[in-house]
Amino acid sequence: MITCVGSIALDTTKTAEAVASEIPGGSAVHFALASSLLSKTSIVSCVGGDFPKAFLEKMSKRGIDVSNIGIAKNEKTFRYHSTFSEDFQDRSSDLTALNVFEKFEPKLTAAQRKAEIAFIGTLSPRIQLSVIDQMEKPKLVAMDTIEFFIKSDLQGVLDVLSKVDCAILNESEARMLCGKANLVAAGKEVLKMGPELCIIKKGEHGSILFTKDGQPHPFPGFPLECIVDPTGAGDAFAGGFLGYLASCGCSRKRQDLSRAVAWGTVMGSIAVEAFGTDSLLKTDRKTAQERYDIYRSLMHYEE
Repeated sequence: MITCVGSIALDTTKTAEAVASEIPGGSAVHFALASSLLSKTSIVSCVGGDFPKAFLEKMSKRGIDVSNIGIAKNEKTFRYHSTFSEDFQDRSSDLTALNVFEKFEPKLTAAQRKAEIAFIGTLSPRIQLSVIDQMEKPKLVAMDTIEFFIKSDLQGVLDVLSKVDCAILNESEARMLCGKANLVAAGKEVLKMGPELCIIKKGEHGSILFTKDGQPHPFPGFPLECIVDPTGAGDAFAGGFLGYLASCGCSRKRQDLSRAVAWGTVMGSIAVEAFGTDSLLKTDRKTAQERYDIYRSLMHYEE
């Protein structure tokens, strides 16, 4: 099982083509919708009384454990508003209203503490460390962070990195954290901070897997003609990656890690094909497997 600790939000997203208002999102939601196609997933998060109960029911029907999502009836759910540039390369934050999430202090259930894998989303280092302390002998703990925490609490981020097995970062976060423009150099530097695995995400251009016992392994993105909304793609990537590792006993074999990154790439590509969670919700294991098989065939070549 995977324990996922992260945000649940109501997002408003603007692109050059359309606007989607007050749609369910957040790191925990995108992660769990992807990981649950591959492994049992349990969420730790909180929402306000205004969050649609029907959406929680949809996640539950997907097999996701939502029993430890706290509902504060008299509070408002976390809101995030953003605008993408026409080519999706730039994103501006228009509104961040933490609301009930500002008071979030995750308390894991007995079952969640015993999970084989923990994914700790973009939370403050203090809260990330509190989650790590609650876990009981997990096989793998993975974390994400954002530039805000790297700027405001670098030592805290370093403390977290020293206690996790896997860091999943985007390219700007990796460069800022390490002070290196070159991503290969940055990835190797992250490994020196504690994790045995590091993945640097490069958006539509794929990702790079770093391990302490092998060469950096680049993976291309899945080719898409139409991108609707990149929101949550990184969390869906993490869900696919860790979901596969959970399904194979948290193997660290190179072949299994490569398959896991491939699953992450597939889930991230599915996430961007509709606003919010619509595409992930419509995808079943069979459909995801078909895309994985296509991606695998694209990665294979004969001498």
